[in-house]
Amino acid sequence: MPDGYRIEKDSLGEMRVPEDALYGAQTQRAVENFPSVVSFSVDASLKPSVSSKSQLPKLMPNSEF
Repeated sequence: MPDGYRIEKDSLGEMRVPEDALYGAQTQRAVENFPSVVSFSVDASLKPSVSSKSQLPKLMPNSEF
């Protein structure tokens, strides 16, 4: 297709899927309906506000807190 998408069909109907994608309609629905969390990080500016008596050291023993 000239716009860079192909039409995939499944039991729920048709979906536009990128031409270079190695997946089909169901995965494209998941991509559109469930935004992914790219990364999880703790902002360095928040570290000083963590109490030394907090539960973080017990829950995350390998952290830098």
